[in-house]
Amino acid sequence: MCCNKRDEWTSEFFYNDICDVSTKSERNILALGKDDKNKIEYGTTAVDIISTNSQIGFVFDSNNPAAASVHAMKQKIKERKQA
Repeated sequence: MCCNKRDEWTSEFFYNDICDVSTKSERNILALGKDDKNKIEYGTTAVDIISTNSQIGFVFDSNNPAAASVHAMKQKIKERKQA
């Protein structure tokens, strides 16, 4: 965030190769000054997808509408793995 650096890549995962999909939510505090009055609190959600031969992870703001898509993705993977 501070350096405006971005890395982008793509990976292709097949349902039968996925071993795990995990999510982690965190609350963070960003101090904008020396006193406690200038703080911003925000949430992030981290997602990791682990397959038999690779792993991908990403983090996004918890208020992002993508949260619903991540939940739907986890459900779809669970359904496909049980079939």
